[in-house]
Amino acid sequence: MPYEDLTDDEELLIKNYRKLSQSQKQAVLASQASFKNWLQDSLSSIWNKVSSFFGDIWSWFRGAVTPKGKFHEIWVDYNVSENGKKGMKIHAKFEADNVKDVPCRASVYFYYSSGGKLKDLNDSHCTEAGNVCVGEGFTPSYTSSIYKDFEIFMPLDELHMSDGKHDLKFYIGLYVKGGEFFAESNWVYFTYTKG
Repeated sequence: MPYEDLTDDEELLIKNYRKLSQSQKQAVLASQASFKNWLQDSLSSIWNKVSSFFGDIWSWFRGAVTPKGKFHEIWVDYNVSENGKKGMKIHAKFEADNVKDVPCRASVYFYYSSGGKLKDLNDSHCTEAGNVCVGEGFTPSYTSSIYKDFEIFMPLDELHMSDGKHDLKFYIGLYVKGGEFFAESNWVYFTYTKG
């Protein structure tokens, strides 16, 4: 499916950029000079058309390929079961732009309401640093995609809480797999009582 409202040259430029590896993309976007070199070497037909207004093309291109996102709403269903485990189902409504056909991930990061990160105890549902998190992958089908009810299930036993009442919070981050975050939600506060 072609990109919406783009000229043939703009579409060719973005398609060729999307074919690059993550490190090549970073190199192209590192500076205006590196973008210019890539354009001259890889897409000389376009370079010949845009060289006289290159600064404008550079600004447009960065905006057209830089992943962007925005959260509209987050809500939680508590005391639900999935695959025989009790947990919480986290729902999010968000938009993701400039990541058409790019594998992305939505990850939920858990903290004490006072600010400390929850620590994982069993190498499941965790970050590489050993903090509690859970996530789901997604690959947008459109240049601008809206997810009205993206669901992530978190088993309660993976919070690794002792018996008692715990004031906790989480936020959701969206990122391109192997890349950086392009959107983060506000904090969502909740109380979990165990035992």
